[in-house]
Amino acid sequence: MPSLQAHLRLAQKNRDLLDRLLPEISQFSEWITTIAFYRAIHLVEAMFAIEGIHHFTHEQRESRMGQNPRKYGMLYRNYHILSTASKHARYLGTSVRDSVTSFDAYISFTRVKRELIETNLLAVETMITGFITTLDPDEHST
Repeated sequence: MPSLQAHLRLAQKNRDLLDRLLPEISQFSEWITTIAFYRAIHLVEAMFAIEGIHHFTHEQRESRMGQNPRKYGMLYRNYHILSTASKHARYLGTSVRDSVTSFDAYISFTRVKRELIETNLLAVETMITGFITTLDPDEHST
């Protein structure tokens, strides 16, 4: 099982890459969205690693958060928005019914920055920092 620190290191690498790509968001909004989602994954998995839990699929992770809305409700909401946007970025839709012709048709690059990065990812980062500090006060660097 990957450790808390392993997940935090990968989350930081994702943050570093986001910071490099953000100045080019109009050209790379799909990648920025996907990297933001993977940062969120590693932050969430870092939180669960403290409790000795590891998920092998996105569905397992989302199910665990969804089953405990009192504890993870706001975290799940922001994580799920990033997950859905990442699916659109990677597959141009989440099902045959809602496929789009381009990622820009789904969400503009200005909304990617304002909503996905500065709102949803920031919320995940803030909540995870709080969870990690509460669960393991000695390990709170994200």
